[in-house]
Order: sequence, then structure tokens, then C-alpha cells
Amino acid sequence: MGDAPAHWRRSLKKVLIELGYVQSEMDPCVFRLVVNEKVEGLVIVEVDDLLSLGSPAHYQRMSQLQERFKFGKFKFLDEEKEGASFNGRRLKATKDGGFRVDMEKFVSERMNEVALEKGRSLEKESEATEKEKADTRAALGALTWAAKEGRPDAAAAASLIASCLNRLRVQDILDLNKTIKEMKKNVQLSIPVQPIPLERLCFGVVTDASYANAANGASQGAFGVVCYDQELCEQGYGKANLMHWKSSKIHRVVNSTLAAEAQSLSKGLSELAWSVTVFNEMITPHFELKEWQQEVRSRRLHALTKLEADETLKKGLCVVDAKFLFDHLVKETIGSTEDRRTAIEMQVIRQSMAETGTVVKWVPHGRMTMDCLTKRFGNKVPLYEFLDTGVLDFRSERST
Repeated sequence: MGDAPAHWRRSLKKVLIELGYVQSEMDPCVFRLVVNEKVEGLVIVEVDDLLSLGSPAHYQRMSQLQERFKFGKFKFLDEEKEGASFNGRRLKATKDGGFRVDMEKFVSERMNEVALEKGRSLEKESEATEKEKADTRAALGALTWAAKEGRPDAAAAASLIASCLNRLRVQDILDLNKTIKEMKKNVQLSIPVQPIPLERLCFGVVTDASYANAANGASQGAFGVVCYDQELCEQGYGKANLMHWKSSKIHRVVNSTLAAEAQSLSKGLSELAWSVTVFNEMITPHFELKEWQQEVRSRRLHALTKLEADETLKKGLCVVDAKFLFDHLVKETIGSTEDRRTAIEMQVIRQSMAETGTVVKWVPHGRMTMDCLTKRFGNKVPLYEFLDTGVLDFRSERST
């Protein structure tokens, strides 16, 4: 039946509500259990899979849910030495009480390079054939899903190559194959989710942009929303979790790096506010959406953007536009720019930062974790180091 998934969701929602769960206002796939003014459990619904966590009161209700519906498997993550699969991802518990998310099985088994005829790779600027385009769409579909769900290192390539489908060249296919090959080479990449005491928990967004490197002269922007221990602000490095990320074309065609960076930062701030609001709803027994601004302000938000702290480095990098962004947002000067729309955008950013209590910090270019999310083959080292260690390090010079 074509309406079976919708019917399943309606039935599941009805039973969850009967068991005392409340559907999220921010995300209809999330249900909370509130008992005696305390959040006791969460249920996240994705297609026909459920992810749940909570107290004994929550799992008592989960037992009742299993009596109402026939589930294939019900596993406790900390009892699964090899982890448990969840819609193409594997969740594996860690000794510190957290877990890691990887897509090793999906990348190994479901992602394949596009086959090219012998000698075709030498015709880099040639338009792709209809068969090559069809094969590319299939491979790109798998890449896009992986990039969204657990492989942020592939997000830029997925977005940039997708924007070229109408005028696909052999070079684009070669870039796609190279991306898939690199993913398979680093197939064990995983995203850590580490416990952080609530009283030390902060939120931030790392933003970056590449000017005019997408189709039709568009620019590519990216953000990564993180939660982290306050030690990151105190000493320049600390425990952090990557919660949400995206690489996409900046909708307005801009005429400078400054404009691209401003647009990306603006988008990142919006995503940061949304993410923190979702989090606050999850942990607040009686959440009121109208009070989101006060809640966001209480979470000590930070925007982390690509600006250089070392004067010697500034001279050797493309920093003029970045310096303008710094002058506008940190030093609160108006500056001079011929792009009045960008000037307005930065004023809007400043207002948004003031409303949410957000501050801007700068990081060395070499520590920009989102660099590889703005280019087909950007610098992946900072992102890989972050995901491998679970530590964000924005210091210009680090001890070995």
C-alpha cells in the first residue's frame, strides 16, 4: 500500500501519546516523556526505525510499546560490542558513556564509482553521455545521503557536483570518483558524541565560504553546529561534538569573498539558533517556544569564523575581506564597501548576534574545520583531527 508509511506514523504517534509522550513542536519526529516535572525519555522516529533513551520509567513504556507493535529488533547500545545499525549508520557505545556514529557498511557496500570507457578520462572537458549522467545521478544520490547523515567530509563534493548535473563534464565524474575513492580509503571515519556536563555545555557554529567556485559563478558556503565544553573558550581547545552540518550554494550571487563569508555566517547563525532551540525543548519539561530568545541567550553561543589571529599569517593569506568582516562584527566599525547589500547583511548579523548573546572568535586558517565543506577537495586535516580526537583546537601554535 502506498500510504502504509503514513498510516504507520499516525498509528505510532497515537500510541506514544496514549503512553504519555508529547510530540515536539520543533521536530515532529521527536517525542518526549515528562513525568513529575522531569524529562524521563525521548523517542526519535526515522522511517520505520526508533531511537530511544531515558530512565526506567521510559523503558517501562517502551515495553508496552513493543506489546502494541511488532518490532524486528530492540537493542540496548551499551550491550552491543560491535554497535547497532540505525538506518544506514552504526552507533557504537564508548567507555566514557558516549557513542560514535559511522557509515562504514554503507560506504563499503553501497557506494560505487561511475564506470568510464577506456580513454574517456582524458577527455576532461567533454560533456557526459546520457548513460554517464544516469550513472552519476545514482552514485551522487548515495554520496549525498552519506554526506548528510555521517560523512561531512563529502558534503562539498556532493553539493558542488550536483549543481553541475545539467552540464555534466567528464571532469565532474572524475571528481566524483575521486571523492568516493577517498571515502572508501577512510571508511572507518566516525563522529564522536561525548558527554559534557550541562553546566559546562556551550554551543557554537563554525562557518566558512569559498568565493565563486560553484556553477554559474555562485559561491559555496558551509556551517557546522557544535556543542562543546566551556574549556574551549578558556584555553583555545577542548572537547566538542559536531551536531549538524551543511554545504550548499549561497543563494545570492555575491561579488566578493567578504560577501560570501557574510552570507555563510548569517546562515550559520540561523542554524545555531534553531539547533539550540531544539535542544532546549528536549531537556525542558514545559518548553515554551515563545521564550526561545531567552533560552538561546542562556546557552552562551559562539560563532567561529575564518579570521587570522597572527599578524604574520594575515599578510600571506587572502585576509582583506576577512579583516573587513572582523572590523564590522568585532570592532563595530562601519568600514567602507561598495556592496551596500553586504553592509546591510552584516548589520543584520550584528543585530542577530546581539539578540542571542553571540560573540565572534577568530581561528587560524589552518584550523578551519569547515574548509573541506566549501571546496571539492579542500583541506580535510582539521576536520579529520576533530572527529578523531573529539577535540576542537583553534590555537595558531600548538604544543606537540
